[in-house]
Amino acid sequence: MRRARRGAWLVAILLAAAPRAAFACAVCFDPRAENRIAFLATTAFLSFLPLGLVGGLVAWLRQRVRDLDSAPAEQIPPQRR
Repeated sequence: MRRARRGAWLVAILLAAAPRAAFACAVCFDPRAENRIAFLATTAFLSFLPLGLVGGLVAWLRQRVRDLDSAPAEQIPPQRR
């Protein structure tokens, strides 16, 4: 356990001493326009994806509740305990 901590500290110190090695990728910091557009498009996609998933879940739950409210009582399955 001690050895793992020591190794983690060593890696952290090396990365702090050489910040260029810690960059995620070389493409993100390339000044060419097509790389910037790709970077921004990916950022937008990854930002809106969770919002879309949550929105889809809320819409599905809302529709499910509406369907259960409008269904006759005989068609609703009994709740499990």
